[in-house]
Amino acid sequence: MATGRRLVVARVLLVVAALGLTSLHALEPGYPPSTATLSDYALSPHGWVFTASLLCLAGGSALVLLGVWPIWRVRRWLVLVWTLGNVVVAVVTTDPVGATVTTGGRIHLVWASAGIGALLLARAGHACAVRRRRRIPAQRLAVAVRIKPHARFTSIAHDPEKWVPVFG
Repeated sequence: MATGRRLVVARVLLVVAALGLTSLHALEPGYPPSTATLSDYALSPHGWVFTASLLCLAGGSALVLLGVWPIWRVRRWLVLVWTLGNVVVAVVTTDPVGATVTTGGRIHLVWASAGIGALLLARAGHACAVRRRRRIPAQRLAVAVRIKPHARFTSIAHDPEKWVPVFG
């Protein structure tokens, strides 16, 4: 599959996953998100939406991963753990709240934690890698344009003689 087409399919899968996970709250209005986890949706009558959404999320992540595999070194393994974590969490359901912990529940918890942790580490690594790159002249200009109005506003704000009455 061509890179451009792969990214379009990845975007569609990620949007479908986001819409599916968001729609679960409308489908299950009695679900208390403040006291339970997102994985508890899998135990509801609409659990198939949760499973399908996570599989779409894993598919979109895998397609993005294929595109960046030659570029990223450490982060590709973190994104791979994130993708595999989504597949495992979709397939292996969690234990109900208050029930005894089963092997499947532990597998679900470990892979969910590993996937989220790997995603956070990959994001932090990406932020560090972007900061290390040199800025091109257009980016310097954009930063200067953003800083200039703020500096002017600050100088006016600190000089009461330059204040302009707003309400007459």
